[in-house]
Amino acid sequence: MGRAINGVTINGLEFLLDEEHEVVKFPNVDAAKKHLMENGFSQEAIKDMTFLDAEADEPVSQSRGYICPVCENENHPENARFCIICGNPLLQPQQKKEKLEARLEFERLRSHFGHKIEVAVYGDNQNVAIECMDCYEVLYSVDKPREDE
Repeated sequence: MGRAINGVTINGLEFLLDEEHEVVKFPNVDAAKKHLMENGFSQEAIKDMTFLDAEADEPVSQSRGYICPVCENENHPENARFCIICGNPLLQPQQKKEKLEARLEFERLRSHFGHKIEVAVYGDNQNVAIECMDCYEVLYSVDKPREDE
C-alpha cells in the first residue's frame, strides 16, 4: 500500500516500510486496512491510500466500479464522488457506456457544423430523416409509429 507523497498524486507513492526498510506486504486489502486502523490511521486517510497487488505490482481497484469520464481513472477510494486525479465527478459503470455513446454521438454531429442540413420525408410519410447534404449522410432517422402499437 502507498499514498501520494505530500498528498500530491503526481509525486508518486511512498510506502509503509518495516524495520529493515522493506515494503510491508499484506495478504489482502482488508488486512492492510486493519493494520492501518490499528496504527492510528483514520478512515479518511485510508481512503487516500493506493493498494497494490503484491504479485502483479498493480493497483487494486477500490473504486467499487466508479470511473472518471474525463481521465478514465478507475482507482478511487470507496464512496468517492470526484476523481482523485482530475477532480471531475465520477460515473458508475452503467453510466460509463452511456457517457461514451453520448460523447461519440456529440462528436459525430458536431463534425457537420456549418454543413447544409435538410429534413427529408420518405415512404409516403412513413419515415423522417435529418441529412447532411454536404456529406450525403443520414444524421438521424425515425419511422412513424404504427397505429396498432
